Amino acid sequence: MTGISFGDLAQAYTTKSRIGGLKSDSIRLANELASGKKTDIAASLSGDTSGLAALERSRQMLDGFISAAGGAAVKAQTQQAALSSISAELEGLSEAFSTLSQDSDGTQGQRVADRAKTAFASAFSTLNTKVAGQAIFAGMALNGPALAPPETVLDALETLVSGAQTAEEISARVTAWFDSPTGFASVAYVGAAAAPGLRIDAEGTSVDDQTAASAQIRKALAGLAVASFIDHPNLSTSGADRMALRDHTIDALQSGVTALVDLSARIGTDEARIETAISHQQAASLTQELTISNLISTDPAQTAVELEAVRTSLEMAYTVTARLSELTLARFLR
Repeated sequence: MTGISFGDLAQAYTTKSRIGGLKSDSIRLANELASGKKTDIAASLSGDTSGLAALERSRQMLDGFISAAGGAAVKAQTQQAALSSISAELEGLSEAFSTLSQDSDGTQGQRVADRAKTAFASAFSTLNTKVAGQAIFAGMALNGPALAPPETVLDALETLVSGAQTAEEISARVTAWFDSPTGFASVAYVGAAAAPGLRIDAEGTSVDDQTAASAQIRKALAGLAVASFIDHPNLSTSGADRMALRDHTIDALQSGVTALVDLSARIGTDEARIETAISHQQAASLTQELTISNLISTDPAQTAVELEAVRTSLEMAYTVTARLSELTLARFLR
């Protein structure tokens, strides 16, 4: 009968431990080969992961700025489209008014007045535009709308000019109403104050919030409002007052176009800042992503070689163990 020595038992435990270690290495290397990432990142960095954590935080911050700038870009583009649409309404209406003459009949005057009221309502609708469910001209009141119904405003203006007898009076009252804190600010604008400047990069670059209460937009709306009263019954039937109001209207409409061009230029400056910020931060984010990848990624070729070496060692360990388990004194003595 063959006895089992202490050395034999120790050898068995050693072999079992070696096989277990090879199995663990095989699983780890297989996972790293499949994922392309190191299993134990802390060990690969000698336990110092502070640099990696700082890179991750910085990249997350950059991604946040990129997202904010992207949202600001969409908003700015939509605002530009809105201002362009309103400008086109003003210019078209100005051309229509320039065709009016003292000899024009009441039908033509009624027609341009109706067109002005339609353009006024269209401008209000445009300024109440939302993007992703958020109002673009209502300041911090993101749920909008920015402006009250246009009928409410025209009714208020109708009451305002009811006692006016001349074109100058009508034009002056309407224009002053749009600049009065008890006029447009309290009746027409139902949004909130402009939001604080939106920060779009780590350097502190910010873009301003534009609302429908801006001086430029109020000037444009005032021009449309004045145009709406070209057929007002208080104007003299001789036509002289109507022609005077026509001239006031054309001037107001052209001033509105100039004001919107100025506002569009301001937004355009912000768009350029946004584009630059996005470009720079995307480049920085990509650089950091590559740095992080280099820290946590494995070399596929090297990993494959190590995996094959472990599998070979594991097969050899199993083979040797199998042969030793079948070894008897008779076979040893042959």
